[in-house]
Amino acid sequence: MDAIDNHYFSELETNYDWEKYLISLKCEAGELNILDTSKPLTKEGEKNASFFIHEYIHYLQNFSSTWGITIFADFAFALIEIGASSSDNKDVLNIPLTNEIIDNNLLSKGIQRRKDVINKVNPNNEFEREDGERLKYKLINSKQDYLTISNSRITVPIRGKAIREHMAHLGTLLFLGKDDTKIHEYTETFNGFKYGELTFANQPEYWIIFEYYFSLEKFSQLAKGIFFLMQQCLATNTPENILKRFNDWILTKEFAPATLTCFHELVVEWIAEDNIEAIFETDLKDSKLYCLNIQNKAEPHMHQNDLLKFTHNILGYIVENIESTSGGRTLYLYDDNFYGLNYWNYKVNQYGSGIVRYLDQTMIHGSLEHCKKMEDSFLFLISSSYVLNKVLRLQRPECPFLDEMPICKASYRGESNCSQNPFEMIKNELHGKECTFANGVLLLGFQNRIKFN
Repeated sequence: MDAIDNHYFSELETNYDWEKYLISLKCEAGELNILDTSKPLTKEGEKNASFFIHEYIHYLQNFSSTWGITIFADFAFALIEIGASSSDNKDVLNIPLTNEIIDNNLLSKGIQRRKDVINKVNPNNEFEREDGERLKYKLINSKQDYLTISNSRITVPIRGKAIREHMAHLGTLLFLGKDDTKIHEYTETFNGFKYGELTFANQPEYWIIFEYYFSLEKFSQLAKGIFFLMQQCLATNTPENILKRFNDWILTKEFAPATLTCFHELVVEWIAEDNIEAIFETDLKDSKLYCLNIQNKAEPHMHQNDLLKFTHNILGYIVENIESTSGGRTLYLYDDNFYGLNYWNYKVNQYGSGIVRYLDQTMIHGSLEHCKKMEDSFLFLISSSYVLNKVLRLQRPECPFLDEMPICKASYRGESNCSQNPFEMIKNELHGKECTFANGVLLLGFQNRIKFN
């Protein structure tokens, strides 16, 4: 196992936050070769690129797929409901804030909507551990609308997170130049996927779909084929059900002995035979309409609250993305060469990014037009999400924009209230022009309403 593999998945602070639309990396911006492919690619540079690619695939799942765009829309709509609630009721809010003590219908609806979409992104479906010494993959018969896979060491319900993580994980390993056999060997030897001495027994959302099909010894080009299949699943509003339909279909197929069938060709054949095109079209239409409805509701009020203006702007970006990629189905093509930096540099310039946090700075990537148009929208929605998280989870929080996400440029940065009670920073300015935290407070209508128990 090389140095890149040893680091892959070991950096817990490297992640994509679905609520804040934020990519967090553990390198400095100048160390990411994807942004400047003229630099020589070192092992360290390849490692940093692999982190970025994994999280950037998640970002595009969020902002360029039929399933993902409704996640953004619901998170943003929750913020809008919470912000609008202050116009109906300016009662003091006792912190920590819970729905049980809220006497404000719109505020309660916004908080519940946020909770529901978090559950949609990460449903509570814990896997079961087994103590089988002999590795044996099988499907567990179930009346559920999703697959359940066991390998005698762990049993896993295959929901949306497993689909998303397989796509991001396999995309990264394809960038690193690994074929199916090397991916299997990597999974078997990587300590993060072991439970005690048992291999293939931990973090199954990254590998169990691939390993199940790999164990059948019937398919070629499996990693890229599964990547393509996961992309098709996320081009619908029920990705786990679509994956189950594919697997039900494949169980009806007969394969010639001692012959490997290209997995991607099977996916293409299944789409044609199982009337999946109709689902793609209907779900894309529904998701697009959902986003447009929120955008249309926001438009007349954009000049009253920047939260509406920024949401409207990002929804326009989303609609452009899904229209140009058929709900994410053509975001990546099967013949694309994932290996090498030029491909990913092209993707970043084509679709842009949200906010990316490096060790030394925070910035947005993409074309000059994308950065100029989208940076404020992403930054101020992040400020609202951070403030809401502090209200729901903590008491007297330190301002997250000092160290956690160091983007504060206020002239009075570092005052005592920054660390003791950033909600008091609203007294320094009434319009949130300098203080990012104050801006989030204003957008959510929390000024002069927060009381710590």
